[in-house]
Amino acid sequence: MNMNLKLVNSDDKTSQGKNNTPKKDNSLKNKMLKYTIFLTIGVVVFLLVMFLFSLIFSPRKTYVEVEEIMKQAAQKYYSEHKNRLPGEKTTNEGIEASTLIKGEYMKEFTEYLGDNTECDSGRVTVEKINNKFVYTPYLFCNDEYETSELYKKVIDKKNIVVNNDGLYFLNNEYVFRGTNVKNYVLLDNILWRIVKVDSSNEILLIRDDKNKTMTVAWDDRYNTLRLYKSGINDFSISRMRNYLKDYYKSAKTVYYDTGKIISDQTKEKLVPFDLCIGKRAEDYVANNNSVECGQKIENQMIGLLTLSDYLNASTDPECISPLGRSCQNYNYLAANYNWWLITADANDTSNVYSVRTGIVEKVQAASSAYIRPVIKLSSRTMYKEGKGTEKNPYIIR
Repeated sequence: MNMNLKLVNSDDKTSQGKNNTPKKDNSLKNKMLKYTIFLTIGVVVFLLVMFLFSLIFSPRKTYVEVEEIMKQAAQKYYSEHKNRLPGEKTTNEGIEASTLIKGEYMKEFTEYLGDNTECDSGRVTVEKINNKFVYTPYLFCNDEYETSELYKKVIDKKNIVVNNDGLYFLNNEYVFRGTNVKNYVLLDNILWRIVKVDSSNEILLIRDDKNKTMTVAWDDRYNTLRLYKSGINDFSISRMRNYLKDYYKSAKTVYYDTGKIISDQTKEKLVPFDLCIGKRAEDYVANNNSVECGQKIENQMIGLLTLSDYLNASTDPECISPLGRSCQNYNYLAANYNWWLITADANDTSNVYSVRTGIVEKVQAASSAYIRPVIKLSSRTMYKEGKGTEKNPYIIR
């Protein structure tokens, strides 16, 4: 029998168990603390990732994007309700955004702009111009945002002046006058200048330069009074009228480049207007288009500037008579090249008024000069951005 057997007291076992228990408890607490820390960090990281994800991939739209959604919704609505579309040259009351939302053509504004948006109403008007329907969305957001037409930006009260360069209220129209005027508009990467905003809030534009165009004769037909091809100064039957139609179509007779001078998208913003083709004598001094508009060609999409409009662009007080040399002073239209006006001489069958390096002269219609066409923007043309300067022109949409 082994006499070295060690007897273990039951009290010793109990004592050892009691000594091991604190160690196990501390280990369990440490593990739980680690799990808690890791879980907290994980939740924080998850929330941070979700926040960043919401910033990067937020479904919120810009106001312009919402206006485009409204426009597309209205187009879809009218494609299903064609009997409610307007006729030629008329504008219906449009369709309210609430109707489009109710008909599920678009979602609620909060779905696009967030729960805190102040945008609560809108409307899309429809016009039929040249057999095409033009949709114009208006979004109303209290003080947050409101759709604005270009003409409202142009004729804002703070832009009106009574002397020096700027926008004048003249002959019941808003007319730009002087040298340094903020009247630039960019269309299809070509700069145009705002000549005036008429009583219907339609905007008359003239092309700013002659780039990529050709010099042409105003008319080169045989004149029976002069007995040679000096031209006939009747615009209604002139070569110039045909050239302007070609220009509008980007024909090669007046334009030596690829692409369109005036895109189809821009043409949707244009409206027809009456061309004032009345002839004027050089001693007539009232520059209010009364003589020029004594004869008209209605519903034209493109034309040339009248003599009165050119003279009114000058703020020189000596600029009164058509052939006054001072009219080139303080006049943003006084370019350093030769270009045609639409106005002809009332006392001659051949002569037409042309601006020759800033000075108005009477020249034979068969002479050559550049075309500076004029077009008219609809009062519903929407403003996008810009200040009207050459480097930061008005942009439309």
